[in-house]
Amino acid sequence: MVRGVRSSLWLILAAFLLVSCERGGSLEMTGVRNVRISGWREGKMLVTVDVMLRNTRHRTLVVRGMEASLMVGGKEAGGVVLKKKIKIPGEKEALYHVPLEIRLQGVGNALKSLWDGSGGQMHLKGIIKVRSGIFCRKIPFDERTLHSLRP
Repeated sequence: MVRGVRSSLWLILAAFLLVSCERGGSLEMTGVRNVRISGWREGKMLVTVDVMLRNTRHRTLVVRGMEASLMVGGKEAGGVVLKKKIKIPGEKEALYHVPLEIRLQGVGNALKSLWDGSGGQMHLKGIIKVRSGIFCRKIPFDERTLHSLRP
């Protein structure tokens, strides 16, 4: 009897935790201010992006990860991952320096299209992993923008 009750409680707790991953904080990206190449390491480009982020919840949100793919001019440029967790206090909008790592592949054609202006559209698509206390959430995103490396 006790064993059955204990199993039921574990099942309810597990169900609660799985459902709680669908809730969590509301995170909004309100703008990108600057993109800087921080360096290169073993075929990976290190980039710092200054992003305006707004947390509309009362609780602190932690951006724990990001998995995305980067396309430039319609050509695969590589995968993008977040290098460091970002804490965003509740009910706050601020500028955050977001360190990213781009695993480059087929980057020659992508950079050429950015340089000569022929289809310099950047397309970043993936998910952001956000946590608030015990709650977690995966937020999908799909951003497109036009960029050129020419002054």
